[in-house]
Order: sequence, then C-alpha cells, then structure tokens
Amino acid sequence: MHDEWTEITLNVPTEDLEEALDLFAGKLASPVIRQDNIEGARRAAMGDAAVDDDGVLVNGSLSVAVDKFRDIVYVESPYERVFSESDFDALSPADVEQFHQSYFAPNNMTIAVSGDIDEDAVRESLRNRFADWTPQELPERQNEAALKNMTELDPGALSAYDVVFVGSPIHAANIAKEVGEFLGGIPESSNLKLAGFITHAGAVYPPQDLEAMAQPFSNACQEKGIDYKGCFNCQGYLGDFMHEAVQKMQNLTDDEWAENVKQMTGHPDADDEANAKAFAKSVLS
Repeated sequence: MHDEWTEITLNVPTEDLEEALDLFAGKLASPVIRQDNIEGARRAAMGDAAVDDDGVLVNGSLSVAVDKFRDIVYVESPYERVFSESDFDALSPADVEQFHQSYFAPNNMTIAVSGDIDEDAVRESLRNRFADWTPQELPERQNEAALKNMTELDPGALSAYDVVFVGSPIHAANIAKEVGEFLGGIPESSNLKLAGFITHAGAVYPPQDLEAMAQPFSNACQEKGIDYKGCFNCQGYLGDFMHEAVQKMQNLTDDEWAENVKQMTGHPDADDEANAKAFAKSVLS
C-alpha cells in the first residue's frame, strides 16, 4: 500500500513466467482474504526496528528510513498520518473484500512487465487471463483532507498542500482580521490552489456585495501567484452576544428583529451543506 495506490509485484525467472502470471492474475482478480492476512499486514506495518548491543540497527532499517522520509517530506500534510494499531483492530476481511471489489478493476490499474520476455507473447497471455474481467463504475473519489485551526498552522506550511480552503466569518462586512493576516503570510506558489469560504448572518445586514467581501482571498492569490478557485458563501447564525448591538445598528423593532432571527435560525441547513459540497467538488475537479 502506498499513499495513493496499491502495488502488487512479482519477481521471477523467465522460465517461471507463465506460472507467475497465473498467480498474478489470481491475486489481482480473486484474492483469498483471511484474518491472518490482516494480522500479517499488522506485523509488517507495526514491526519494531532491532538493534544490537552496540546500538547498531540490524533489522527494520527500511521501515526506519521510510518513517524518517515521511517526517521530513510530509510535515503538515494529510500524508503525515501513519498506520496505528487501532487501524488494524477496526479492519475485517469483509472490509478488505469490499475495497477490492470497489477499486480493483481493469479500468483502474496499470500492468507493467519487464525483463527477458517476448513482448507479443506476454501481451497475448495477459489478454487471455483477464478476458472475462470487465470494467466497472468506480466509487467517487474521496479526497484526503486535513481540517486545521488557523492558529495552529504556519502559513508557510501551505506549500506542502495541493489545495487549501480558507474560511472566515464576516465581521463588519469584512473577513476576520486574523484571516487577513494569515492570507498575508502565505508564501508565493505557482503550484497551490486556494479557495475561500465565508459565513454571514444574511438578512441582518443591508444588501451586501459578497464578491467584495471575498476580495481579500482573490487579492492574496493574485499577489502570490496562487491559483484562485473562487469563494463559497453561506448564511450562518449571528452569535447571541451580537443581537442587541446589530438590532440597534439596523434600527429594527423587536418584531422586525424577531423575524430576522427566525430567518437565520437553522443555518447552515441541508441545502447549504449540499451547495458547499458541490463547490468543493468543482474546486477539486
């Protein structure tokens, strides 16, 4: 298993190629998945490195090297997460079978053969073995995401990400001060995509130009060479501690204010969430 793909590899002498291809086809199309397979994967993933009396690493050096590589390359990245015991505790043969049935399909893989071979013969051999394996519709891709509080994240760390969504409430017809400062600290990047999302109390404000509210996002992207993917806006709920001040600012009667509060209550609702998902999909497509 890798971060974004699964790899099955066989290394065999040329004279054993046909037998190996039989084994390879079986492992791909119809593997036998048992609990002891999961336990074997657990031991391989969680195995501890061994050292001798002098502190020299004598076993598990590859595992240690991979862990160190991840620590350096994947810092502040969704790929930073590694397997834990609880991952395997929650995994059953049925889970693995479901994953296999969902993602192991001829339209979702690449087969590569190299070595001292007859290319035409190997192609024909593979066609014969996989002739009955038909393409299938694949599940919708679930993108890896990491939700972080802005106060816990260094803007400079965003270079480790492909796509970033930055959110802010609207304060006095503008994004929050802290969000503006965060945007200012993002480094220049031609590889990063950024989208904004804002929440606002909606009807309690006079008619607003939401595009103008989102301007800090587009300005920051333009200044830093970042690919700006737009801004999603959604009605939220005004904090109770703000009600009296906003009612006075808008010079609303108690009845008028009660109607506004009624209109705000319940957001974000199912429609808001569906619209947010559609926006996210459009950014990631």
